[in-house]
Amino acid sequence: PLANRADLQAYRTMLATTSARIRNQLRAKKTLQEVQASKPTAEFDAVWGKGFLNPDRFVEMLYKNMEKRTQ
Repeated sequence: PLANRADLQAYRTMLATTSARIRNQLRAKKTLQEVQASKPTAEFDAVWGKGFLNPDRFVEMLYKNMEKRTQ
């Protein structure tokens, strides 16, 4: 197996936490640059932020996806 239950739970926690932080800032009319500057992924970067998708790019991807859904 590529992952176990604990791995999946940690990944889900990271996604849910980061998404909620970005969603709240979108509701507050923050720009992408402001959201990136707030480092909404900081507590997860040591584990998840070293892959092919760096934290700023990950935040951008989530922000733009959520932004489309709120328009």
